[in-house]
This record gives sequence, C-alpha cells and structure tokens, in this order.
Amino acid sequence: MLGFVLKRLLQAIPVLLITSLLIFVGMRLSPGDPAAMLAGNDASAETIAAVRSRLGLDQSYATQYLKWLGALLTGDLGRSMVSGLPVSRIVGERIAPTLELATGGLVASLLLGGVLGTLAGLQPNSLLDRMVSAVAALGLAAPMFWTGMLLVAVFGVALKWLPPAGRVPFSQGLGAALASLAMPVATLAIANAPVIMRFLRDSIQETRRADYVRAAHAKGLSKTVVARDYIVRNSLIPTVTAAGILLGNLIGGAALVEIVFSWPGMGSLLVSAMGNRDYSVIQAVLLIAVFGFVFANLIVDLLYGLLNPRIRHADQH
Repeated sequence: MLGFVLKRLLQAIPVLLITSLLIFVGMRLSPGDPAAMLAGNDASAETIAAVRSRLGLDQSYATQYLKWLGALLTGDLGRSMVSGLPVSRIVGERIAPTLELATGGLVASLLLGGVLGTLAGLQPNSLLDRMVSAVAALGLAAPMFWTGMLLVAVFGVALKWLPPAGRVPFSQGLGAALASLAMPVATLAIANAPVIMRFLRDSIQETRRADYVRAAHAKGLSKTVVARDYIVRNSLIPTVTAAGILLGNLIGGAALVEIVFSWPGMGSLLVSAMGNRDYSVIQAVLLIAVFGFVFANLIVDLLYGLLNPRIRHADQH
C-alpha cells in the first residue's frame, strides 16, 4: 500500500507543475493591470511604472514564474499586491471555513445521495425509484445560488429558524456554529447529492443482473446479505469516482454558496482577489484548489484499492 501511495504522489508532481505554469500564464494574459489599479485612475505613467517595478511586474514572465515557483518550494506564497499582507496568512484565515463547508457538504451529499440511491437501486421501476429520479433531476436543474437564496428567504427571513448569513466559529458554541453551517451545507447537498444518487442507483441496478448475484440467490442467502455484500459493495466503485470529483469541487471552493451566505472562505476570497487583480492571492487560491483535486484523486485511488484489492495489485505489476 505504501508503494501504491508513493507512486500516486510522484505522478501528482508534474500535474502540479504544469498547472502552476498554466495558472501563472493565464493570470498574466488576463485583461487588467494590477499596477494601474493600485496607482489609481489619475496616476501618471511614471507612477504606474514605479508600482510595476515595486511589484516585480516589469520583469520577464520567465523570471517572475521562476521566482514564484522557487518561493513556493520553500512554502512562501508571496505577499498580496493589494494589502501587502503575506498570502499564507490571508489564505490561512480562509481555509478553515472552506474545509468546514466542504466537509459538511460532502457528508450531507453522501448520506442523502447514498441512502436514496441505494433504496432506488434495490427497487427498480418502483414508485420510490421514480420519485428519487425526479428529485435528482430537480436538484441538478436548480441553480445553486437560487437554491441558496430560496433557503435564506424561507428559513432565514420568513421562519427565522436559522441565521440568514455569516459564519459562527465552533469556538463560539457548537449550536450556533451548526446553525450557521446548516443552510450552506444544505445548498451544497441539494446540488451534489443527485450526482451520488444517480451513480449509485444505476450501478446497483446493473449489478443486480450480474451472474454472481444470481448465484448468491441460488445458494439461499438472505436478501439482506445479498444486497449488502454482493450488490451494494460491488456498486461502490463508480460512486467513489463521483464522490472524488465532488470532494475536489468542494475543496476548490463553492464560490457561489460562499457569496450567497457571506461565508468567509476561499471561494469568496478568490472572487474578491479577481476583482482587485491581486495575482499573488489568485495564484495561491487556484493552486490550492488544484491540490484539492489531486488529493481527492489520491483518496479515490486508495478507496479503489480497499474496495477491490485486484485493482491495487494490478497497478503494482
């Protein structure tokens, strides 16, 4: 297993390097000049040039990239071009709220999608199956920001059951923190649970027709044992793939959800930094998001090996 993990980590290195280059070049080619924005609308060309020199933007792209990459290798994310604060400090203040939101959204999506997908898969063409399919289609069709605003209007404004916006840290009380987390997590679950639901439902319905399932029934095993050990377990691998993609998206930051609920996470930070053309912050946030996808893929690979050891053994030969 250790060799399996090390191999996956080594494969991630070129992905991160290529991605860092694409992020860097993409930011430099995007419209807008951070030096001109910082200098102000009435600034002279000399003032703008001085700001560009102070930020190091007057150097060649190759020099800027190599300096940025070298700093990254030492753990230095640079300084914000707008506030001058260390980017690591800015990101550090935002990453915990995003991880809270991502973890809550993932757990809620897996529970909701897993339960409904399993029930629908084990009862094909039933009323429950049709209802689950309809709910999944509705969840996929509804825009995430619309779902969030609807929840705010109903539970935050009309009923006043939950705070309409903002985040309460867990250090200020478990109940208040969970209350502030409830609607953002519900929004993510409504949008993402249908993906888990559809993958698991379709996989279970396909597995039910497999020869080894018919053989298990012929041996006289109970329906519960067959469903648990032969159908659901062997249907999880496609679902793990969907969950890995979902985890990557959530770690990357659900910017719309964070904006709707005024959640101080990485997504809202990215939107703010893009508006200010704060290259250092944008690059750091995007690179962390990509690392989140790589981490999610590693988790998926490990789960593949645990669910089906033949995959791990085949990969090692």
